[in-house]
Amino acid sequence: MLSDVRLIEVEIHSMCNRKCDWCPNAEINRQHYETMSSLTYLDLLQDLKANNFKGTISYSRYNEPFLNIELLKRRTNFAKEILGDNIKLVTNTNGDLLNEDCLDELAIDELSIMDYDCRGMTWCINK
Repeated sequence: MLSDVRLIEVEIHSMCNRKCDWCPNAEINRQHYETMSSLTYLDLLQDLKANNFKGTISYSRYNEPFLNIELLKRRTNFAKEILGDNIKLVTNTNGDLLNEDCLDELAIDELSIMDYDCRGMTWCINK
């Protein structure tokens, strides 16, 4: 069944620091913080492994993943540990909390910085 699935979106926690007018967060209270349980996340990874998933896991949806960078690091590193290099891990951010420390030990293959407010800021993090 998962052989045809190419992308899975995982929302590891529920909070966002913005209320963009085009987003459901503008109407829904996303200031209440809930975290996806470790057991639920482990079950997901084990199911993906059992089904030989080789697609992309995206850590995003209606939250800001960088609001809990330590959780994001633990979850992405755990995914790589369980599923190996056969998967691609991606996330997006509004950039509000982005800094060099965020990227240390973060097992993300692709990071998109979304310019939702159209300020056109340039981001450059040199390592």
